[in-house]
Amino acid sequence: FTGGVFFLKGILPYRDYYNATPPLFIFRSAAVLAIFGKLPIAIRAFGVLERVALSLLLYGWLVRFFRAKDAALAALVTVVVSAGDYADPISSYNHFTIMLAIASGLVASYALDEGRTGRALLTIGGLAGILSQLCLDSKQTIGLGVTFAIPVLVGLCLAKLDGIRKAVQFIVGFAAGWLFVACILLGWMAHVGIIRAFLSQTFIEGPAAKASHRGDFVVHTLVILQGYWWAALI
Repeated sequence: FTGGVFFLKGILPYRDYYNATPPLFIFRSAAVLAIFGKLPIAIRAFGVLERVALSLLLYGWLVRFFRAKDAALAALVTVVVSAGDYADPISSYNHFTIMLAIASGLVASYALDEGRTGRALLTIGGLAGILSQLCLDSKQTIGLGVTFAIPVLVGLCLAKLDGIRKAVQFIVGFAAGWLFVACILLGWMAHVGIIRAFLSQTFIEGPAAKASHRGDFVVHTLVILQGYWWAALI
């Protein structure tokens, strides 16, 4: 809420105050407040609408591979459980980022349909790349994961199903869409003079504020696997 109000007043992240995450959620919050009024309830109500959108996106993805009732149950359980996370309110950049990640995955899944032409793969890859970059513009961790996972996994599947050429076409489209959005964001940052501060605060100072050290992710993963070895086996 505060970031959105600040942005509408011309107070920018990175330049005027410290911000440890990319700026898209601030832009989204500013847009919501500009349209529906500068009240906290507007942010929360819009977060509820995003949860509905997230569940529909997830259902749309799952129903392509599973029975409708199974996809609906899975989407419902997922949204209820994730909304109960004590660490995040309903209107959270985490939930917003996950919605963009699911949207990117849903779009990318259409590349695996039989008989896709090269032009269709470029278009699908481009849209998936745009959504992945928007995801990265909201949060570094999830965004970087989606940026690497989608082209790698879909590319490998396409290479096995339809050959290397179609895999390359999808990846080229993905890269083009991703770079298009990245250039727009970086161009705006260059215009207002905050690129260096943005890179420092989001990729150096932000992680350092959590006392992160080399190897922490490996250690953390091993600790999680100890408690959830059954999930790893699945």
